[in-house]
Amino acid sequence: MKTLLLFRHGKSRWDEPVADKKRPLNKIGIKRTIKVATYLEQHFDFTNFEFHSSYAKRASETAKLVTEICKTTCTTSKELYTFSVDELESWIRKHHTPNNLIIFGHNPAFTDFINQFSDAELDNLPTSGVARIDFEIDQWQDMKKGKLTMLLKPKDL
Repeated sequence: MKTLLLFRHGKSRWDEPVADKKRPLNKIGIKRTIKVATYLEQHFDFTNFEFHSSYAKRASETAKLVTEICKTTCTTSKELYTFSVDELESWIRKHHTPNNLIIFGHNPAFTDFINQFSDAELDNLPTSGVARIDFEIDQWQDMKKGKLTMLLKPKDL
């Protein structure tokens, strides 16, 4: 069995004229991300997880907050700076690791992925929201529809 956690980046700042990939988190995004990360650290064992993030500033800042709380490390990737479910699926399928994955990234790719690859129908994965999908597979390349076993929204904590 494989487990995938999709962690949407925290709420970002829009008050500075910077390129999309350079937008940082705002105060609310930082606060909500810390709240969610603290919950995850208390309720999950991340021993067999690999952490990967989009290289966009808001996603990598989100990942940094989470990895500091969960006492782990994260790899950033330009390929994960995507809004396409097809590109996200391709990245996951070619990931040859025995480990589970947590990915920090973006909508609409995350919401579309949840709707396509889980048994749930979701309107929107909110900022700092986390979806857990469990797959009955041994290799990521064999990924098929899984089961949404957790949907964590910051406002619910």
